[in-house]
Amino acid sequence: MKPDGRNIDSDSSRLVYSTDLGDLRKATPPKSVAAPPASPNAAAAVLRLETKGRRGKAVTRISRLGLNPAALQDLCRNLKTHCGAGGTVEDADILIQGDHREKIAAFLRHCGHKVK
Repeated sequence: MKPDGRNIDSDSSRLVYSTDLGDLRKATPPKSVAAPPASPNAAAAVLRLETKGRRGKAVTRISRLGLNPAALQDLCRNLKTHCGAGGTVEDADILIQGDHREKIAAFLRHCGHKVK
């Protein structure tokens, strides 16, 4: 209890320093896990370079992956990290900014997807 009668463990208090955990700035982040491989009967993923309607800016579209929305988001995050570019999931397709067809094809093959 503080001298004014308030409890130390109230919601307004926050931990500033603790010797139990050590320096949290040096903690390594957890490694990301690649998306689960597609089933052997799945169709091949299609990679296309699109510039139409984007003022000449190139976007690599990955379609026909056959993954659920959570797996698409995870794969998109891993592809953005691998390519060093921005991107998003649109409908059932993944859009990665820039022309990264070779990098993406190699990454998808490594994850077990068929690529066209």
